[in-house]
Amino acid sequence: MQTPLQWNVLIIILTLLMLVRTRKLTMEEGACPMRDVSCADGHENVVSVLFSVDAAQACHEECEANADCTDFTWHSPAAEVFPSSCFLFSSCVNLEPSYGCFTGG
Repeated sequence: MQTPLQWNVLIIILTLLMLVRTRKLTMEEGACPMRDVSCADGHENVVSVLFSVDAAQACHEECEANADCTDFTWHSPAAEVFPSSCFLFSSCVNLEPSYGCFTGG
């Protein structure tokens, strides 16, 4: 049987894990992209996907040039999926850990 203290510790750990897994995107205009995270809102918010994009700055510039884009995720050559690609989003509320990705707005 679990003691009340053990239950409280378990609840705190689970809450922290949930916060790390999905957190609200808070990018100030002009701020640097966040490293090792990608937008996790699903495909319905994808405005465009570009391949052979060499840098996060280039991906950011593509987002700025697209009136429907508010956020982007650039997958670096080291990314586990879609290396050197740029995803443009109409919105991004949830983030997930993703090695080699940079996300900003």
